[in-house]
Amino acid sequence: MTPDLATALAGPRLTLFVAVELVLPTRTVRLLDGNGRLTLFGNSFAGRDAVFGTLGLIEELEEGGGDDAPALSLDLNPPAETAPATLRDPAMQGSPVRIWMGCVDGGTGAVVPDPDLVGQFMVDVAVLTFSEKGRRLSLQLVSALESAFDTDRGNSLSNSFHQSVWPGELGLEYVTGVAQRIYWGQRAPSPPISGAGGDAFRRPGDLSERNLLD
Repeated sequence: MTPDLATALAGPRLTLFVAVELVLPTRTVRLLDGNGRLTLFGNSFAGRDAVFGTLGLIEELEEGGGDDAPALSLDLNPPAETAPATLRDPAMQGSPVRIWMGCVDGGTGAVVPDPDLVGQFMVDVAVLTFSEKGRRLSLQLVSALESAFDTDRGNSLSNSFHQSVWPGELGLEYVTGVAQRIYWGQRAPSPPISGAGGDAFRRPGDLSERNLLD
């Protein structure tokens, strides 16, 4: 949060707003909570989008832990004329979403620089529901860090991946059963070495275990 925004939030005259930017394959949706229109970062944000309607409930951000990334749910109120296929397009999955919180100076009507970026997310699942009050599109969002948990990405010790980087290099062509754990952000542990009798001992130099080189 910038000093200007922190000062404005402590003042007596201000109007808070939430801005959401949803970058879809076919269009970019920029919405504000409530009515009106504001210009943020050179782009126009409005209270209503012709295709996706207005902002609804934004659930509280859930912190991630272990192998889970932070997530939240974002509801939109689409107009009746928007086709359900457009609202549930599978191509939406993975689309980037950014959410800001900011305020407008009550005296000048200008946006106080700079709105606070609540988080950067991507669409996981889009669920369209119907009720007497109309339709609701619930976007389940996950943190942009979710892609870091995708085990299909990154380096692989397979022959096909190796040759995709170094075409014609056949060092892994006939290697099978390769299993190597990649340690992220930490030092790999030194594995014990087994002697002929099955006893395990540490690498040379570790005086806490028996060393067969003595």
